[in-house]
Amino acid sequence: MMAGILVASGHISGAAPNVNLSVAAALKSDADIYVNLAVAYDRRSMKEKMIEALRMALELNPVHPQATTIRLTLESTMDETGKP
Repeated sequence: MMAGILVASGHISGAAPNVNLSVAAALKSDADIYVNLAVAYDRRSMKEKMIEALRMALELNPVHPQATTIRLTLESTMDETGKP
């Protein structure tokens, strides 16, 4: 419950360890919430969750400016195996 309150109030970094993507979708189903989650997961070195959140953001809004910037940055840092 607290994670949902943190997400709803914009305090994503405090919520990231306790919130999953379905909770985020129930609270706000637009690309911004997923971008915020991606940033929070990245700050916590949770790369797989960050990529999942980023994919959801781009699925909802393929031209989201911040999501696109993160995607391009991520792609530029990938190694030969395609891992960030």
